[in-house]
Amino acid sequence: MQLSIEHRPDFGALPSLHWQRQSGALRWRLGWAVHQRRATLDASWRGWQLQVGADRLGQDARSRTLGLGYAWPMAF
Repeated sequence: MQLSIEHRPDFGALPSLHWQRQSGALRWRLGWAVHQRRATLDASWRGWQLQVGADRLGQDARSRTLGLGYAWPMAF
């Protein structure tokens, strides 16, 4: 578990809490941004990355996040 606090000038402290686990090639992380009241789930597996988040559940959500990506290794 990780607690982090980011400070922004003229705004103040922005705390967040994260919990990360790994099972083989699957890595996932749950997060809670206190100042946004936003829950996020990040998952990655063999280069694939998925992020899902919302500030509320159901149709009352004002802000949602959905991301899907792939990262491949580069040889130099």
